[in-house]
Amino acid sequence: MRYFVIISLLLFIVFSLFAQERYVPYGEERVIDSPTAWTKGRGEYEIYIRFLPFIIGGELGLSDFLTLGISYGGSNVIGYGSPDWNPRPAFLVKAQLTQGGAVFPAIAIGYDDQGWGPYHDEINPYKRKKDNVEEHYNRYQYKSKGIFCVFTQEFSFLGVASVHFGVNYAITERSDDRSINVYAALEKSITPDFYVLCDYDPGWNDNNDYALGGNKGYLDLGIRWRISKEFNIEAYAMNLLQNQKEKLGEEGRWYRALFLSYETYF
Repeated sequence: MRYFVIISLLLFIVFSLFAQERYVPYGEERVIDSPTAWTKGRGEYEIYIRFLPFIIGGELGLSDFLTLGISYGGSNVIGYGSPDWNPRPAFLVKAQLTQGGAVFPAIAIGYDDQGWGPYHDEINPYKRKKDNVEEHYNRYQYKSKGIFCVFTQEFSFLGVASVHFGVNYAITERSDDRSINVYAALEKSITPDFYVLCDYDPGWNDNNDYALGGNKGYLDLGIRWRISKEFNIEAYAMNLLQNQKEKLGEEGRWYRALFLSYETYF
């Protein structure tokens, strides 16, 4: 996995050398499951819904460099049977430290404890009892980013492209694996309103004997369609490497997800 870090950093440096001035004051705040260094403008707000599982949330720009957010959801919300709600709401706070430019990237720090997939609170069958008490997972199937620091650089290459590299630590989901993690993401315009998305998380915080993941990491692909200035629709293919299939079986295979968002100003 060290090659992932080396290659990501080299690509980030190379792209930065060819970077141009930013095309928009503020870019998208996430690429699939990866936070970017962009924040919302002052008074800008977003309402979004994710499907599989169901998550509804909102974000607000308190200033041009500070974004707050809250989200809540659960599994089996749409369909038959009783919903399995997450144990609590999740929160986001992100502060942009530098805006970036032609040479230097934008940098942001933040906290996000909203994960993907069902929330697992069952007994961990791979971990021994501690002080005669059963160990539980207490985590989302795909862990939240937790505390993160991310670098973002936009550049001109047959349109607009952005590359993102981050370091994160999931402080609320560490009962099975306490490792520091990294991630990388790329978004590329095909037309001004249509983007191709990709992110990769090596899963260093989800690959020991007690965790749900293996050693393949998490690779996601997606598309973003800006239907209007305010409305985005995104479709994803998640966990393409099927990193959890060995321990979760069918539940650990790749799956499809949908993201809808409405964004405007007060």
